[in-house]
Amino acid sequence: MEHSPELLISQYEAEKKKLQKLIRNCVKEMEYLEAHHHSRALSRLNQRLRTLYKLTDNLYEKKEHEQRNIRFYEKLLKDKKLLYAKEYFEESLHKSKEELEKLNLQPVSKPIQQDPDLFQHILEKLLANSIKDLKLILNKQENIHLNITYSRKTLKVTIPHIKKLLEKHVWNEFQIHHLLKSGFESDHNGTRLTLILKGEKQQILSRLHYTIGKIVFEIFDFRDFTNESYLHYNEVGSQT
Repeated sequence: MEHSPELLISQYEAEKKKLQKLIRNCVKEMEYLEAHHHSRALSRLNQRLRTLYKLTDNLYEKKEHEQRNIRFYEKLLKDKKLLYAKEYFEESLHKSKEELEKLNLQPVSKPIQQDPDLFQHILEKLLANSIKDLKLILNKQENIHLNITYSRKTLKVTIPHIKKLLEKHVWNEFQIHHLLKSGFESDHNGTRLTLILKGEKQQILSRLHYTIGKIVFEIFDFRDFTNESYLHYNEVGSQT
């Protein structure tokens, strides 16, 4: 599951470029209301990216701070009205560049340490029919988990206890709505959500990683699952 933040970052960066282009086009065409809507969407997207980048790099905030300083001083140096402070700006710019270079040379450690291959390995065993009854427990205390099964080239992900989670205010309707937009379908009683994935095994794995990444890092607050998540499954032939 460690690759989920990277997958989302890649997609969000692509969305960011599209939104920035839309904003430029709207301003050019003087469609300011539309530009405002896109700007708000871009702001939300940047916040998500900020959260994900912090997950993948413990030095992200310090690097971002120095990058902002660099842009700030470079802009000031272009202002002819501020020539009297040119020496100070150049010195400050040099210091920020040096500090950023030092940060970039430091080894990156991830705030959340996980076995990068464990989840992928377990999923591959599931798709090879070596294990069964796979559960991804996100929060044991609140009984939040995903049941994952694979049969006849079809992977099914089920989230049970939806009504109870809503009644206890653990989840809300807004979050359920986003799960439905992500491909889940509700049963007629509204007690569980199910996602069906078909296709080649690698396509299924990629889609599943992406979907779980959205659940953990976008739809819900990943901090709710910190130190609470684990996998449970049975080997094929096992009675336990």
